[in-house]
Parts: sequence; structure tokens; C-alpha cells
Amino acid sequence: EETEEARKQGYLEGHEQGRREGHLQGHKEGHKEGHLQGHVQGHQEGLQQGLQQGIEQGLTRGIEKRNIEIASNLIQSGVDIKIIIEATGLTKQQIEKLTIDN
Repeated sequence: EETEEARKQGYLEGHEQGRREGHLQGHKEGHKEGHLQGHVQGHQEGLQQGLQQGIEQGLTRGIEKRNIEIASNLIQSGVDIKIIIEATGLTKQQIEKLTIDN
């Protein structure tokens, strides 16, 4: 009967130890996998956001450059500054600077 009791006790202790070790190992692996997936997803989202911002900034700069070209042409044609402001959206100071630079 002592042997049977020792076997049961050994089984229970082994079962409990296996459960704890399995839980710990699963936690470590889950954390590592979650960290990796989070890193990859964050990297992809960062690239996408950076690309979108780059496109928007490029468009804004292109439009601004084109408005400056239009304003310069209108200045050379003698168009009134108020009309140039309305047509291009540039400020009076920007247009005056173009007038000085031309």
C-alpha cells in the first residue's frame, strides 16, 4: 500500500510540475511570438504611414511650386496683385518677394 501511495504522490507531483513548466514555456513562447508579430505589424504600418505622408508632402510642394510659377508669370504679365493672390492662394508677402526676385 505504501508503494501505491508513493506512486500516486509521484504522479501528482509530476503532473503539477509538468503543468507549471508547460505553462511557463507556453507563456515565454507566446510572449516571443506576440512581440515578433507586433514588431512586424508596427513596421508595416509605419512604412505605410510614412509613404502616405511622403505622397501628401510631395503633392503639397508640387502645388505650391506650380502656384509660384503661375504667380511669376502673372507678375510678368502685369496682372494686379489682388488677382494673383485670389488665383494662386499665395500670400501678399510671397507675391511681393517674387516681384523683388524677378
